[in-house]
Amino acid sequence: MRRAAFLSYDWNYNIITDLYRGAGISAREHADTQLFIFSAFGEDGKSSPETGAFEIFRLCNPEDYDGFIIQGNRAWPPAMRQETVQRLRKFGKPVVSVNYELEDTVYAGTDNYEAMYGLVRRVLKESRCRRPAFVNGLETSIEAQQRSKGFFDACKEAGFEKPDFYQASWQIEEGVRTAREMLRDRSNIPDMIFCCNDDLAAGVQETLQNAGIHIPEDVRITGFDNREHSLRSQPRITTVDRDYLTIGYNAMKTLCDLMDGKDVPAAVYSPVRYVFSESAGMQNTTETIESIRSVYYSIDKAMRQFYETLIRFQPAVLKADTLPEILSVCEEYFPQLKLPAVYLVLNNDFLSDQSGTAPVGYGSRSSLAGCANGCPQLAPDHIYGEFDTRELLPQNIRMNASMYIIYPLRDEGTCIGYFITEGISPSMKYGFLTVILTLVSAAVQNVRRKELLQNSR
Repeated sequence: MRRAAFLSYDWNYNIITDLYRGAGISAREHADTQLFIFSAFGEDGKSSPETGAFEIFRLCNPEDYDGFIIQGNRAWPPAMRQETVQRLRKFGKPVVSVNYELEDTVYAGTDNYEAMYGLVRRVLKESRCRRPAFVNGLETSIEAQQRSKGFFDACKEAGFEKPDFYQASWQIEEGVRTAREMLRDRSNIPDMIFCCNDDLAAGVQETLQNAGIHIPEDVRITGFDNREHSLRSQPRITTVDRDYLTIGYNAMKTLCDLMDGKDVPAAVYSPVRYVFSESAGMQNTTETIESIRSVYYSIDKAMRQFYETLIRFQPAVLKADTLPEILSVCEEYFPQLKLPAVYLVLNNDFLSDQSGTAPVGYGSRSSLAGCANGCPQLAPDHIYGEFDTRELLPQNIRMNASMYIIYPLRDEGTCIGYFITEGISPSMKYGFLTVILTLVSAAVQNVRRKELLQNSR
């Protein structure tokens, strides 16, 4: 059985859920291949890595896998991703990079130039634009560079030789700042603003609206990505849907082709879907009120279910005085994740540390400390045995599923353990699983500190 590893660092839960789902679908189509996703989720909005964030990747020993997928956002800087690629390539294994071009990899993702070029060309063709402008993303980002080039080329084709250009980053706050810059001279505000992503578009649109400028009567706006900001803005923001499900599928399929020794192109592009809507003065023909309501209904339902769970789980796990009590609460909660199997693993170096200075990395030995639907028998103390960390789980637990996801249990730089799920939990899409794992990590850390304090007396 071949093993593929997917190293992912991202706090955009909607995006990575679809990427993982797509990769999982492809993994199931390749009966001779298992997919192991090492998901180092970070804090929302961070633009730099957190302390200990990448320790989960150390659980992935390159010698144990036949190929790799790399995916991250700005919190995992491209230079660091490139270093990871070079380290993996030393083992002679193929690497696929998702949504960001890296040397010595096959790219799987969006053709950012063509996507932006197509959007700008269509909007300019159907609008009476006098003064187009572009709000760029992070200056050093290859994605931003490709999208800005697509914008300029489409503008030139339409007869606009020197359109306005504003350098920003990716955050909604940068859209707000850019719009305020435009408002300094209200007589020269562009009448058509193309933004490098939806966050920027939402920030620009809301700020202009608050200043009394009407969208789309006075100014028209577009975004890119089809994320939640574009959907909930009024009017709905015209954008580009990147189809992350297909990107994830293609990334895994491409990796399997590489592992089979097949020739593949240097870049595997997934199709995009344009969502033309009211912010650009166009009629939204790809969505209906019912489809938008359905999205909000599913979000509202998920929020209500999570809240009902949280109000019971949080006080119970934080009130626990001992590790077995915490694990008991967890095992009672695990079935609500609606997964075939769930495993909670603790770092033995963390458990045995008596100095009060917890280790940063994972030790060579770990303990299975809680599970649901996959444990051979119930253990009163919830410790099901020690094992070599490199194996991820004890050898008496057969890992026969097509996909597993490994999440870190950590408290700042302290590696407490990790959490393995067979498949994708519905609670992952909106970041709910992250909240639960953060609570578990905090509870275990608090109990351990109490034990050390009592032992020192």
